[in-house]
Amino acid sequence: MSMNAPKADANLATKALEVSGNIISEITKNLAGLCKEKNSISVTKMDENQLVAYGISWLTAEQKVAENFLKYAWNDQIGTSELEKQMAVTFAAETVSHIRNEIISRPTEYAIPSEKVLSVLFSTEVSSFIEEFSKISNYSFIASKIIEKGHAGV
Repeated sequence: MSMNAPKADANLATKALEVSGNIISEITKNLAGLCKEKNSISVTKMDENQLVAYGISWLTAEQKVAENFLKYAWNDQIGTSELEKQMAVTFAAETVSHIRNEIISRPTEYAIPSEKVLSVLFSTEVSSFIEEFSKISNYSFIASKIIEKGHAGV
């Protein structure tokens, strides 16, 4: 591995994804509440919240892909390598970064206080994880391993 690329760490990635996953769950529950009227779903209220409902659907999908990518990369029974591990952790960092940036751009519409988003998704631990695993050295390592394995199509 490149001397500058941090070693892939599933525990750090899992912790960061747990934080973003918990926020997504809270938002989903809050949005469901906003779309209710007299204990049933209101199509009008769903329409009013359509943009963020659509957004949280995409964020949820991205979150689940990142979680499953980590499980795959650390599944020793299928023979994954450092390449898959580095890709999974880097993707997790990108995912958490994307989630927090989307949510902080319209916290009121996502029905969550901006203070909570800032304290949880922009915590020192989460920010350090994103910074560490979003470094260009990660991408350089991944690209060099892809080329080394002959998967670059070159």
